[in-house]
Amino acid sequence: MVARLTKLDDGTLAGRVMHTPAAFMPLISGPQPQSSGPCLPGTERPTRLRGSVLDDWTFSFFAQLHLPATTVRTWEAGNGSDTTTLHDPADGSYAQVRGTTVTTAGPRDLWERVEGAHALWRSLKRPRREWFTVEASTESQVMSYTAPNGRAYRWAM
Repeated sequence: MVARLTKLDDGTLAGRVMHTPAAFMPLISGPQPQSSGPCLPGTERPTRLRGSVLDDWTFSFFAQLHLPATTVRTWEAGNGSDTTTLHDPADGSYAQVRGTTVTTAGPRDLWERVEGAHALWRSLKRPRREWFTVEASTESQVMSYTAPNGRAYRWAM
């Protein structure tokens, strides 16, 4: 995301997230580790959301607010099906979605967080990124959204 922030008199920064999505290629040096596959044993369960739900820039922005900052997403296509994988290397949590089946492993169900975020996003009438504000100080960063009914939502970053 890109946000336009203004420095306030107290030294904090505040502003809005810009409408246009942004993606940056990180600098990479040296060999990169290969995907390790799911931690075993995993738990398989049905899901109503396909992995492609994260291809929607508006929702993927919202979903990131509900996932650990260290979560990595990979996507693979082949053999007539797509596979979306979420992995948090910080604690080994893992979710792999194929069609309407998800396999999870580790201490947290990352896909359950995506499902919860999607339900909330829909109940809020699919808020767009530019409706969110950012507040930043040397101690913290907070993303906020105020729904039309006045209820405020805040996520520490």
